[in-house]
Amino acid sequence: MTLRVVVVTYNSAGVVARCLKSCRDLAVTVVDNFSSDGTGLRVKELRLPNVRLIENTENRGFAAAVNQAVAEAPEDVILLLNPDVELLSSVDPLVEAIDVKGCGIA
Repeated sequence: MTLRVVVVTYNSAGVVARCLKSCRDLAVTVVDNFSSDGTGLRVKELRLPNVRLIENTENRGFAAAVNQAVAEAPEDVILLLNPDVELLSSVDPLVEAIDVKGCGIA
């Protein structure tokens, strides 16, 4: 079972770095909804090899941005995080719980 973190941003330049750095080696897709504060540039400046950035040319809204990321994700499990969230511990127990509970994931 594999996991991808999806972070949808809009004018989140001030908080997104802590979020992405806290994801450590997790696969992450950031979808930026046409921020005007340099959020996309901030994500690029971090140069985190595990982070993929999708920059929208308009604000498509939260749900559409999530769908964009999920459509490209080969992983079994998607963890949605707000850009102001910082992971304080591993998400492995969460993935294991999903696997044990047999949540219909093939």
